[in-house]
Amino acid sequence: MDVEALRTFVAVAETGQFQAAADELGISQQAASKRIATLERHLKVTLLVRTSRGSRLSLDGQVFLPHAKRVLTALEQAEQAVRPSSRPLRVDVLNRRIAPAQAVYRFYRAHPGMNLDTVTLSNENAAQAAQAVLEGTVDASFRALPVDQVPAGISAERLLDAPLELLVGPGHPLANAPWVSGLRTWLATASGSPGSDQARSGQRSTRRCPRHLV
Repeated sequence: MDVEALRTFVAVAETGQFQAAADELGISQQAASKRIATLERHLKVTLLVRTSRGSRLSLDGQVFLPHAKRVLTALEQAEQAVRPSSRPLRVDVLNRRIAPAQAVYRFYRAHPGMNLDTVTLSNENAAQAAQAVLEGTVDASFRALPVDQVPAGISAERLLDAPLELLVGPGHPLANAPWVSGLRTWLATASGSPGSDQARSGQRSTRRCPRHLV
């Protein structure tokens, strides 16, 4: 379906005149008529009925008009989303269900007028996400990155700590502890998967980093 034909149809519907719509779009009346005819052939219905005073919507045209407007609005939003000079604020979150994404959602609910998109740089690590901020691919990123590794030119703020749940059996010494600290953690992975050798050998991660907005 021709987008320009949709735009012409909406213009004629709103002005009630082919000539007025053509003037608004900067085309000839003949070109406007041709676009409408092409659209009607594509849909196999009559959208506009010519009258002595101009044009009016047919019943099918009345039904089609709001959909055409939504398509044009969606197209405009899509263009603005990727146009550097006008695109929304773009924030990288690792997962839509974890705490940083919920923080972004609460911010959006508190500021409904903010033009904001959330994206996921799923294949990038924290350093690569920071580079994406430097390059302008995204405007902000929630990542676990030590402060001394934040690249120059980026402002970093400690926004939240994500608590971890420790699951132990009922007979474990820590079963009744209200909270624990100072534990070293290790990641168990499936055999043959990346990192499985390290997991089996018992290598442990001793650093727990807070998430930062980079």
